[in-house]
Amino acid sequence: MRKKESIKKEWDDAAKSWVDFVRKGKDYYRDELNNPATFKLIGDVRGRLVLDLACGEGYNTRILARKGAKVTGVDFSEKLIELAKREEAKEKLGICYRVLDVADLKEFSSNHFDLVTCFMSLQDIENYKMAISEAARVLRN
Repeated sequence: MRKKESIKKEWDDAAKSWVDFVRKGKDYYRDELNNPATFKLIGDVRGRLVLDLACGEGYNTRILARKGAKVTGVDFSEKLIELAKREEAKEKLGICYRVLDVADLKEFSSNHFDLVTCFMSLQDIENYKMAISEAARVLRN
């Protein structure tokens, strides 16, 4: 099994535990430290077209949508995207979720998004240099 496929399998296998961790308020660093600082830095997202890279089960993707952004969330884990879509079905926020490798965003045209986010995930992306390059490509000047 290739390394990339092995990592995808690990995330798929851990998906339900991760959802429990995130959705039940156990991710203290995210909720108390990272998110307040990051959302302050991002500022007003109302009406902006946002791409959330490595969105996982969509926790921060939903926050962006609740703040008024039109959000697309992408992740390479089919299971995490499935769980994100289930949540979208319960709370319809208009989020589009896709199973994609963030290092290959060919489905999106250049200069398409107003904002690209990657919350607490860049360290988990094997080809992070290409992911950054793709983020820059799809981001409007």
